[in-house]
Amino acid sequence: LNRIYNNPTHFILQDFFKNKDFSLEIWYNCDGYYLLINIVILKFKIGVLVMRKKELVDLIIGISLILLAGVILLLPTFKITDLGLILKIIFSFYALLKLTQFLLILKDKDTESLFTFFISLGALISLFFIKLSTKNIVLILLIWMAFMCLVKLKKADFYHDRKNKMWILRLFILFIFLTSGLLMGINLYYESSVQTIIIGFFFFINGILDAVDPISLYIMEDSK
Repeated sequence: LNRIYNNPTHFILQDFFKNKDFSLEIWYNCDGYYLLINIVILKFKIGVLVMRKKELVDLIIGISLILLAGVILLLPTFKITDLGLILKIIFSFYALLKLTQFLLILKDKDTESLFTFFISLGALISLFFIKLSTKNIVLILLIWMAFMCLVKLKKADFYHDRKNKMWILRLFILFIFLTSGLLMGINLYYESSVQTIIIGFFFFINGILDAVDPISLYIMEDSK
């Protein structure tokens, strides 16, 4: 980089520190795309390192849910389309991940993940005591979704009471979650392979929404 910096006809290099985040800005009038991409990746990696523990844990859990949904989307390829079994797996992992999340951020006193754990555990237990028809499965999913909406609404109210603009994002997340959940419930009356794909996409969206929250919180804190 020193050699590059000393050649002003090709590069203008600036580096600065701001709120613990190291940034590099480069203007290059030739083919410097590879170098630019590497520096952008470096900035992202350093940004992750300075995230608070809670934000980092929330992000990892969100990514884990996305990966779980990705596995579900691949199941029809292997002729695994038993919706009851798939939902048992989903709610088991969901409950386990949320309990782990709560224990890791116990000091932050954030009970959202704990409530989500109990709601998912309740949905999992109910799957063992009812006839696993499409109608009953849709009913369980809608009840699970209704309780999840209450939890997300409570978190939005938490931010609103503290004059934190995150409450706007939280309401947006709630709207997307509710809309995608209703669309899932309406479209579950197809063959089993299609049902599996619909469930996979719903939980994929849910995982993205979980990952968006800590990233947005980090960006807002970093910009202050």
